[in-house]
Amino acid sequence: MDANSLLNLTISTSAVGISLVTAVFMYRQTREMTRQRRISNTIGGATALDSILRRLGDFEMTFFNHPHLRAYFYAGRPLPRRRAAKEQVRTLASILCDILCSGIHVYSTVDSANSLNEWKAFCTYILKNSPAVQECIQSHPD
Repeated sequence: MDANSLLNLTISTSAVGISLVTAVFMYRQTREMTRQRRISNTIGGATALDSILRRLGDFEMTFFNHPHLRAYFYAGRPLPRRRAAKEQVRTLASILCDILCSGIHVYSTVDSANSLNEWKAFCTYILKNSPAVQECIQSHPD
């Protein structure tokens, strides 16, 4: 074997070795990126769920200061007749509808959220027991 053949063999062997090392490195990088993406998605999902539950909690605090309003959302009480009171309940119904719709979106898109059925049951309960929410949905079907 002459010097040129030996040089070519050495270069070829080195290229194969470098290619293997590169492939292993790329595999490890891809695996790590996938792991980090999963962690990031889980954190993002938890943040979105926390936001929905925080908004619902803030909405519920309304009933602490105005307990008479609770029946319009949980006990089937029809909308009040007085205009100012009716607008107050309608505004709260709109806020609650926004929270419920946002919750459905988050629970159905976040992989780590495994409570979609419970959230849907809550939404169904509210819809059945709140003429104010029923009116809001009928007036804004989209």
